[in-house]
Amino acid sequence: MAVTINGTTGITTPDITSDSATIDGTTLVVDETNNRVGIGTSSPSGTLQLRETTPSLYITSDNSGTGYIYFGGASTPARAAIYHDDTDDSLAFRTAGAERMAITSGGTLQFNSGYGSVATAFGCRAWIQFGMDSGGISGSGGVSSITDIGVGHFRVNLSFTAPDTAYSVQVSDNYGQAFTETYTTTNFRVKAYNANYALRDSTLYMAAMFR
Repeated sequence: MAVTINGTTGITTPDITSDSATIDGTTLVVDETNNRVGIGTSSPSGTLQLRETTPSLYITSDNSGTGYIYFGGASTPARAAIYHDDTDDSLAFRTAGAERMAITSGGTLQFNSGYGSVATAFGCRAWIQFGMDSGGISGSGGVSSITDIGVGHFRVNLSFTAPDTAYSVQVSDNYGQAFTETYTTTNFRVKAYNANYALRDSTLYMAAMFR
């Protein structure tokens, strides 16, 4: 038998004969059959379920310091963790007791993936493969279009605006004589040359932008 408690009528089922409980409708529900707890739902689908229009979960400390969420098994209850450092407002992820990834207060993503330590990761902002024989772009990311300026000369138009022009572009073609130039915040240019340094069309171009 369930126990129902609310602010209007008090305990409406005072004869407690089971471990189920319902407090103020769906404010807090204990499902004894499935050993689950629901907040905002009468039928929790997991060990703990929080449900509302805009669900939120706060984990706060009475003092300045670090807050943790631990993961593990019966014999190793704290093998992985997510923790927040109140001193610098960073969020970090640990496995096997070591920090593997972090997000700084400024939003910089850092991780250790063979770096030797947790370090800032610089992602590929845009990439493209295109060619004269393939009819244009065969694959891309972060690129809106290409403009054919002339023989062996193309402009790669970005689908975003870069914060500055201090980025790096690696480019190649099937002849190994492709270069980049004229960087702006919205595009960069690709040129291909022959052995005599004359512009010529290649059948395939590839470029990747990093910042």
